[in-house]
Amino acid sequence: MVYLDSSVLIAFLYEERDQSEKFSAAQRFMEAVRQKKVQAAVSFYALPELYDFVKSHQSEIEVSSVFRLGLVELFLVPLDIFPFLSRELFNDSRKKIVIVDADDARHVAVALTRQCSAIITFDHHFQQVRDLIPVFTPDEYLATLTESDGE
Repeated sequence: MVYLDSSVLIAFLYEERDQSEKFSAAQRFMEAVRQKKVQAAVSFYALPELYDFVKSHQSEIEVSSVFRLGLVELFLVPLDIFPFLSRELFNDSRKKIVIVDADDARHVAVALTRQCSAIITFDHHFQQVRDLIPVFTPDEYLATLTESDGE
């Protein structure tokens, strides 16, 4: 099971025009999830980040519908969904996580707590925790599958 950071979800749902390379990579990754070549998860922590992205890129009148349609698209993909961590569990996990972005720390804590094998992200901040958990872009992770298939 790999954990998907919000940056991958944003690329998948909203960046077809503005970040076409990231969009394409996220599409390829989600197709691998659909084909059950990859088992992936997201957490509730992604929802506010998705909402904030939509809010900063849409008119006020469109935010709710664009966000809702994005969630519909996202949840058509067979992803596992992890809830928020308890405060105690998050605080225990946080002690070993050193990363500049507090939102990213939540994602790392969930991935570690749920024993995910890697974090999939476009966010370079996650390189700060690669000693705790492997970190890949979508294409980097898909390449590891291709390499293991060829062996």
